Order: sequence, then structure tokens, then C-alpha cells
Amino acid sequence: MLKIAGICLVMAGCIGIGWFFSGKALRRIHLLEEWESLLQLLYGEVEYAGNDLPELMHHMMEHSRYSKGFWSRIDRQLRQMDAGRLSHIWQRELNHSEWQILQTEERHILRELGETLGQTDRQTQLHAIRLFQQRLSNVLEKEKETYRGQARVYHVAGITAGCFLVILLL
Repeated sequence: MLKIAGICLVMAGCIGIGWFFSGKALRRIHLLEEWESLLQLLYGEVEYAGNDLPELMHHMMEHSRYSKGFWSRIDRQLRQMDAGRLSHIWQRELNHSEWQILQTEERHILRELGETLGQTDRQTQLHAIRLFQQRLSNVLEKEKETYRGQARVYHVAGITAGCFLVILLL
């Protein structure tokens, strides 16, 4: 009876590890999808609303799920008198550990976006946002394709490792 319980626990643990790594990759995709929709919102805000930067950051925070803390910290720092330029604040916030999940290319796109916002005229910002949207869409499509294969590998590896350990321990 104790062996059966051990076998079940080992299998559940290995399968859980496979699902954990699969979920980590999926979280990154969800974050990129959120940023894709936030860039659409940002485009509309810059083109039609004409809000100042703190209001814009607050509005972005309200529409975020995964990056709410990012927008909140930027909003708070922009409202302080001695906070500095948006690009400096943006770069500092992208160095937080929550962004370590992103790869170099994705972080580079977000860094460039921060350098563009509030630094140029409205038309240049709109054009840059469109370019960032296209680049992020391309990255997102590649990541979705990669994820489909990786998720299967993580799940099968977890099951296989569980079976191997069960056989080894018997």
C-alpha cells in the first residue's frame, strides 16, 4: 500500500514539474499578448485622447493584468516632482525581476518603446507604436509556435521521468 502511494506521489510530482515549466512559457505568451493589446490602447490614447503621461500610465495600469505593477510604479514616479524623464523611469522599471521572464528581443522592443514615448512629436510616437506592434506581433507568433512544441515536450518529459523513477524505485 505504501509503495502504491509512493508511486502515485512520484508520478504526480514529475507530471507537475512538466506542467510547471509549460505554464511558465505560457505566462510569457500571456504577457506578450497583454502588451500587444496595451500597445493598441496606447496608440488610441496618444492619437485621440491626448492625455498627459501620468494619466496615460494610470489608464494603462487599469487595463493591465500581468504588468499592472509596472504601470503603477511608472505612474507614481511620474507624479513625483523629482522623478526624471519617462525614458529613465521606464528603463529602471524594466530591470525589475518580473521582466526576467522575457527574452532579449522582447525586452529590447519594450526598451525602445520607453525611449520613444513622450520624447518625440505625436506623429512620430504613433508611427513608432505601430512599428513596435508589428515587431511584437511577429515575436508573439514565433513564441506561440515554439510553445506548442515545447508544451508537448514538457508534458511528455514529466510523464517519462515519472515512469522512469517508478521503475527505478521498484
